Amino acid sequence: MSQVPPQKWYENGQTIPDLSTRMGYYESGLKKGEEFHSWAWKGIGDTRHVQGDLVGAEAAYREACDLSPTNADLQLKLGIAQHDLDQLPEAITTLKKAIKLAPNNPVVWYCLGLAQHDNGNLADATFSYQKATTLDPGLATAWYSLGDARGEQGDLAGAMDAYERAVAIDPDLAFAWTNLGDARADAGDLERAIAAYEHALIADPNLAPAWFGLGLTYEDQNHFREAFFCYNRAGQLGDEEGKKLAEIFKTKNIQPLRPTFLRQKESQ
Repeated sequence: MSQVPPQKWYENGQTIPDLSTRMGYYESGLKKGEEFHSWAWKGIGDTRHVQGDLVGAEAAYREACDLSPTNADLQLKLGIAQHDLDQLPEAITTLKKAIKLAPNNPVVWYCLGLAQHDNGNLADATFSYQKATTLDPGLATAWYSLGDARGEQGDLAGAMDAYERAVAIDPDLAFAWTNLGDARADAGDLERAIAAYEHALIADPNLAPAWFGLGLTYEDQNHFREAFFCYNRAGQLGDEEGKKLAEIFKTKNIQPLRPTFLRQKESQ
C-alpha cells in the first residue's frame, strides 16, 4: 500500500477534532521519513497555537523553517507567532523573508504591516498595507489597518477613504465603522459620523467604543438625552470614560433617550 504524501498527511491531521489526538498524530510524523519532518513540525506548531501555547508554537515553526527555509507559508506562520509573542523586530525580519519568497502574497504584506505598525514604524506599515490592498483590493482588514495607520499620521482624508473601502467590502467590520465615525467626527461631519457609529452598533451592539463615540457626537449636537443613553451603555460595557460622563449627566436630572436608530429597529 502506497504511503500518503507529506502534504496530504499534514492536511489529514487538520481534520482531527481532539487537539491531544491531533498533537500525537503530528508528533508521530517525526518518526517517519525526513520528508515528513517539516510538515510534522508545522502541524505541531498549528496545534500548539490553537492550544494557546505561543512559545511552543514559535519553537515548532522555527524547527519547520530550519528544515524548509524556502517555504513562505512556514515563514509566515513563524512571523505571526513572533508577532503574537510581541517579538516585533524578529517578526518583521521573518515576514520580510516570507516576502522575498512570496512577493505577491497579500496576506504576507498585511501581516508585515501589522508587525511594523505595532513596532511604531508607521510609514513602513502604510507601505505594506498599501501593497496588500494593491495585490488584493478585497482584503477588508488591510484597508481597515491602512486607515488606522493613515489616521495616526494625521491623514484624516486618507483614513476615511480606507475605512470606507473596508466597510464597503465587509459591512460587518464593526471596528472599521467605529473608526470611520471617529474620523468623520474629527472632520466635523457629525451626521455621517452618527451613521457610521450606528452601522458599527448594528454589526456589534456590544462595542463600547462605538457607543462612546456616538455619545460624544450627540453631545456635540446638543442631543443630551441621547448622549446620556450612549455614555451609560458604553459604561455598562466597560468604558470608564463613558461611565464617568454618564455619572455627570445623572447629576443634571437629564433622562436618557434611546437613539433614533434603536427606536426604529425596535418598531420594525
